[in-house]
Amino acid sequence: MEIYNKKIVELLFSSNKEFLKLFKNSKGLCVPHFTALIREVAKEEKEGKQDIIDALVEVEEKNLRRLDQELSEYVKSQSYEFSDEKRKPLENALLKSAQKIVGRRGIGHSRVLKGITARD
Repeated sequence: MEIYNKKIVELLFSSNKEFLKLFKNSKGLCVPHFTALIREVAKEEKEGKQDIIDALVEVEEKNLRRLDQELSEYVKSQSYEFSDEKRKPLENALLKSAQKIVGRRGIGHSRVLKGITARD
């Protein structure tokens, strides 16, 4: 995992326009990977570090707002007034929210938060 973080940081500092466009249009990162990446960027002694942190936060905030909207729609859809047909597009909202907060199964979240690779 540490290798991936370093590669992402390298790409962010390289000003690779294609990567930046893809990242800004992505669904962001789970919270453990987000915090690990912020820590990795903060360690760097390069110019533009704050701009990269700001970009990471911007992507994460945008996607947390989107997820918040999906969750709100999901909660609203649980009303007796909604048919099963209207619920289908929203049925993954809870799973996506949990994955965003804690990451996906098998990643070793406590290690991510400490900045330790899963192989240690």
